[in-house]
Amino acid sequence: MGESAPRLTLAALAFVMVLCTLVGGLRTSAPQDVATAERDRPVPWSPTPATAPTTASIPNPPACRARDLAAGPPTSGAGAGSAYWAVPLTNKGSASCSLPNSGYGLTAVGPGDRLTSLATTKGSGAVAVVEPGQAANFIVQARDSCNPAGTVLPHQRYTALRLHFPTGAVSLSGLHLLLCTPYVFTSFQVPQPGPPAPGTTPSLQAKVEAPATATAGSKLHFVVVLSNPSGMAVHFEACPVYTEGLYVVNPGARSEVTFRLNCAGARSIAGHSQVPFEMVVPVPSATGAAKLYWEIDPDGPAAGSVVMVTASRASPPQGSFAPGYITQVGKSQQILVLGTVNCGSRLCLQLWRGQGRGKGYTQLQPPPSSFPRWAGWTGSVGQLVFANAADGYAVEPPPDNPNQPYRYYATVDGGRTWRSVTFGPHTTADGLTASANEFYAVLVRCVGLWSSKSVARCDDYRLAHSRAGTLRWAAVPIPGTASLGDNQIDLAVLGNKVWVTFDLPSGATPPEIVVSKEGEPPLREIPSLRLVSVSTCVSMVDAHLG
Repeated sequence: MGESAPRLTLAALAFVMVLCTLVGGLRTSAPQDVATAERDRPVPWSPTPATAPTTASIPNPPACRARDLAAGPPTSGAGAGSAYWAVPLTNKGSASCSLPNSGYGLTAVGPGDRLTSLATTKGSGAVAVVEPGQAANFIVQARDSCNPAGTVLPHQRYTALRLHFPTGAVSLSGLHLLLCTPYVFTSFQVPQPGPPAPGTTPSLQAKVEAPATATAGSKLHFVVVLSNPSGMAVHFEACPVYTEGLYVVNPGARSEVTFRLNCAGARSIAGHSQVPFEMVVPVPSATGAAKLYWEIDPDGPAAGSVVMVTASRASPPQGSFAPGYITQVGKSQQILVLGTVNCGSRLCLQLWRGQGRGKGYTQLQPPPSSFPRWAGWTGSVGQLVFANAADGYAVEPPPDNPNQPYRYYATVDGGRTWRSVTFGPHTTADGLTASANEFYAVLVRCVGLWSSKSVARCDDYRLAHSRAGTLRWAAVPIPGTASLGDNQIDLAVLGNKVWVTFDLPSGATPPEIVVSKEGEPPLREIPSLRLVSVSTCVSMVDAHLG
């Protein structure tokens, strides 16, 4: 596994774990918390209509003349599914001027050395007023991948960019773009004169976590994470007003709504902490690349992302849909079906939830995955584990390389959104399983490389559990594993009874069994248990634990 642990197979002792169910344990002190997931369930969305606050109307200065603007060296970055570039434009004139978010164009030398006019979607923000000697940033934003799975990177190169105004053009010679298509989102922003005061709403930072795709004419569910970078708590005396929208580049369809933040779910944000909020925005009926934007009005934090809006889909999986993985949702009659469907000349991953008793299927957002190569393949997703209809995990094993880490994604909203979860450096969560609204796993830390000449050193075996509805995990050390090395370890759960079995190194005692109730201490050892027969197992367990 490399940065991973010995695989769990459950093959050798599966019959023991199914039949030896008379095991109990005593629940005592709380286990040690492990830094595994980012946060809990988002604050629910509450559609309370509001009107964006307005400020006193002040006449804008004249438009900036091209000859008065000097472009500086660009900066770039990435986040929330998009790449962005910022070019400072300094006002060399002697008077203030304005840069409106309309009335300009952008050209570049594109593929084949052809002069190309880039299609631009202008931001909806206010006019940017630039004082003499001050700089405003010209922002260019585009998707950071060319397919929903994120496996096809932008490859069209654009250079020699020029920004065209009615009064002339400004050369952006230092700006080089890598795009999927000649469509970009642009805006002008004037840097704030100084950081907002700690403890105020403008001092918060926003981040959007949204699916890569949305269905035209539906509603897009996403999450906005508000974080407080200062040590002073931000209290919401009045619930802030926010505006959110989705703008489809071509043909230019927009949906925009304004609501009040659901402060009933979070009256404050403590210092150096964050709170996620569930959001819902209508999706226009047009299809294509779209800019998702969200901001607190006025002068509050803002964030955005790029979403691909696709045509409406059929309600049940049909046609070219090829199932590749089927699992039960907790102990319910619902099932999850992960598979592929034809998307033109390629395959797309789809996830469906079957309601049982012939009640049909509901399409969900599939977890992040590499590009499916053939029909019925689940991409890089190797396992789906759901405790109930809302809470689940997706496991992505490393592709044919034991030295690459496993990846884990969690959903707390029934597959509408997925979030990355980590279990610490060089740590893998093996045997991830769910029972009675609890998730369980064996955490193993392995350092070093796996090869024909070397073996990674694995230690720190811990039994971890997490209650459904949260992304918080806690773990306790598993006794007797100090010298386990890379030997096999197995995990099974029945109800609230948790079994961990492992083979000790060669020459040591026979397989050990450790049992726990709900994954908490004390963890009871059953040493030297020789599994002669099922009756022997049951009688010995009864004698051991009473």
